[in-house]
Amino acid sequence: MTVWQPAYVREISRHVQIDGRTARHRFDFVSRRAMAEYHGVAVKILTPGALSKWQAERYGFLALDLVGTAAATWSRLALIVKAERWKPRDVRLVSRHSAATIELRSGEESEIIQVVPERMTELSRAA
Repeated sequence: MTVWQPAYVREISRHVQIDGRTARHRFDFVSRRAMAEYHGVAVKILTPGALSKWQAERYGFLALDLVGTAAATWSRLALIVKAERWKPRDVRLVSRHSAATIELRSGEESEIIQVVPERMTELSRAA
C-alpha cells in the first residue's frame, strides 16, 4: 500500500482506529485525500477465521455504526481472503456494505499488489 500514492492522496495510514456511534472500529489502511474532488478509501482485510458469518456481520455492523461520522465519507474496500472458505451469503453481506469487494482465493495473495491499488484508484476517483 505504501507504493501506491498518487498526487491526490495526502497520506496512507495503517491500522486506523475510528469511533463509530457506539463502538470503535479498525481499518487496515486508509488513504486520505489531498484534493476535495476525490474520496478517501478505507481498506478492511477480512479473513474467514472460524466463521465467515461472524466476520460478515461484524463488517455490516461497522458500516452501519459509521453512518453520520467522518468515516462515512470514505469509500470502503473489503478484501476477502481465502474466499473459497466464505459462504456466498456472507460475501453478499460484505458486498452490500462496501463500495467495492475483492475476493482472493488461497494462492492468489500475490495479486494483492496489483488489484488493490487499481481498485483504490477507481474508488478515489468516484467522487
